[in-house]
Amino acid sequence: MTYEDFLMHFSSLLICRNVQMSFIPFIGLKVWSFYGKWDHQIHRAGGCINYRDTFHQNHQYLIHLYKKMEIIISVMQRDRQSELYLGRENLKIGFVIMKVEMNRNCRIHDFYEVKGNPKYSNSREVLGRFTLEKGRYILIPTTFDPGNSINILFIPLYI
Repeated sequence: MTYEDFLMHFSSLLICRNVQMSFIPFIGLKVWSFYGKWDHQIHRAGGCINYRDTFHQNHQYLIHLYKKMEIIISVMQRDRQSELYLGRENLKIGFVIMKVEMNRNCRIHDFYEVKGNPKYSNSREVLGRFTLEKGRYILIPTTFDPGNSINILFIPLYI
């Protein structure tokens, strides 16, 4: 295809980098994946930590580290760039990691020490790399504003 033909038929190009999972055991990483959705109808779209009244409504994932470790967290949403003509665009997304007490087994309803909070972005993916001490942490993926719904939320966690 010529460059001119490409320009005639396409307005954007997204390039994704797939991680070759067969190599993961050789470099010592373990991978967990979580799926979900932000849905304001079931009160799971509470917005970022600035919205203190609704923030705790977001999904919460417990992470227990048995030693000091480096982790990589990626929060992804279904890409909506192809739906711009319908007035839809990517939501501004991000996440927060909070250190909680060691016996924590249930959802948090208070605010704890924030250990990770990358910048919110309206891109398809937000990525953070952190070194965390031994302990329990809560991962809370959020949209920036409360009440935003999107069907697909995918969170790979690399430890």
